[in-house]
Amino acid sequence: MIQTSSIIAMAAAGLICTLYPLLLLVFWRKKANAPLAPFFVGAGTFILFAMVLEALCHQVCLMGDNAVARAIRGSVVLYTLYGGFAAGIFEETGRFVAFKLMKKHDCRETAITYGIGHGGGEAILIVGVNMLVFAGMSLILNRAGTLDLGIIGGPDGPTAAFAGDADGALLGTLQGITPANCALATYERLVTVLFHIALSVLVFAAARRPGKLWLYPVAVLLHASVDFIAVLFQLGMIKSLLLTEVFITVYTALVICFALWVWKRMEAAPKEEEPE
Repeated sequence: MIQTSSIIAMAAAGLICTLYPLLLLVFWRKKANAPLAPFFVGAGTFILFAMVLEALCHQVCLMGDNAVARAIRGSVVLYTLYGGFAAGIFEETGRFVAFKLMKKHDCRETAITYGIGHGGGEAILIVGVNMLVFAGMSLILNRAGTLDLGIIGGPDGPTAAFAGDADGALLGTLQGITPANCALATYERLVTVLFHIALSVLVFAAARRPGKLWLYPVAVLLHASVDFIAVLFQLGMIKSLLLTEVFITVYTALVICFALWVWKRMEAAPKEEEPE
């Protein structure tokens, strides 16, 4: 049985993480008269570079049966460095390529719209959709007491034992999700979207403004550094999830300040774009 409070928290987290980037987009479009296309480019770039290409790299360099993967898994230092730089290199390179290809969109407002799409796409896919699915599964489990996992051949069929194990694992996972977990996951995504917007400003300047290429490796390093914190928590080196979120919040605030400094010194495009 999953607590009703937990189900409500899952649904709330899913809705907030799904609606938040969309509301940001509406607000930004109204405020800056910014084109819409970079939002979809940002979401697509996140999917391609983070969820496809980076995941393929993990399969080889982290989960594969080879000397490199074994070395990374066997060393806290290598694992932390790999976890941080893999995310930083793939996502910031994706940003850089996207801004290079979007030659029509040369106004600096493009960076914000793209960042909402990149960070918002992550928020929707990683937390929004998952939490809504978890809430739905929890309601089904509470109503039926079990999930029909398609057992072949009836209760004594060849997949019965596997289905029972999967059902138990799923139930344990859902029962372990508390309102506090949902609140922290939601807060993390709200902050992370702002972090992605800030990094998008830096990489936009690197890709579209002369003499600013140095901001691309800076963005990679900044992205990798925040992931170092997350990896250290996963490894148990940082014990408190709350403390981890405090570190990430302070770090994000500093990156946003730096991005604002770059934004204010970035020359606007000579010709304003019309919204699409």
